[in-house]
Amino acid sequence: MTSSFFFNQANKSEENKQLLEQLEEWAAENNTQVYVVDGPLGDDKYEYSHVGHIVALSPGRKIALINFGASEEEFEEFIEDFIEDVGSISDKYEYKDAIGRPRKWRKSLLLEIEDGKAFSLDDYLAQSLVDDPAKRRISELVISLITGSINDIERATAELPDNLLDKVKQKIQLFDGDQTRFIYQGINKKSVHIQGLSGTGKTELLLHKLKDIYVRNPSAKIALTCHILLLLQNPKVLVCYDAEVI
Repeated sequence: MTSSFFFNQANKSEENKQLLEQLEEWAAENNTQVYVVDGPLGDDKYEYSHVGHIVALSPGRKIALINFGASEEEFEEFIEDFIEDVGSISDKYEYKDAIGRPRKWRKSLLLEIEDGKAFSLDDYLAQSLVDDPAKRRISELVISLITGSINDIERATAELPDNLLDKVKQKIQLFDGDQTRFIYQGINKKSVHIQGLSGTGKTELLLHKLKDIYVRNPSAKIALTCHILLLLQNPKVLVCYDAEVI
């Protein structure tokens, strides 16, 4: 069974299979979130001509861009395009004031591996470690942009909270593996139930899924039933999705 601590969107190949399996096992054993993607999630426009790369992400660690392809030059082009796209997403969601321009965090938070075939889990754990708490927080913010776990702009601050209340308010929310799969991968079920205590992010998760459907198919029609009178009387959020309330 796939671990909720591991999400893989990149294509598995003979070249990267061993590392992917090691990352998944490590994530499950250490209860630590790990995402593996080949580009930013949430928009199909982020596509790259270079194939054979993966991007390994884990909160508080460096963003590892690992090449399993043949051309070093193409890999360098991918890195530049990827960084440019992350910068564009940062501008879109007004994160730039918090994390700065990519050139500000690239050197300290990017791990570029030209030969993924010679790169092991031990190498990743040793080389991706970030000791500075402030840089670890920026790492989490950048990962939230790449994985589509966009946080409220009030949380998107690189400053470390100095008291417990602010730490709770400014905690960076990252979807786990199951939640990320729900949003970005196809669902082979007629019915999906989202359960959780009040304030745990059920509505936010659903809206991210609706956004993904709408971005991929702008002509999609979304029908919602509502059993909560308060929400039914104030359906402003539904207008964004051209939704029909039943």
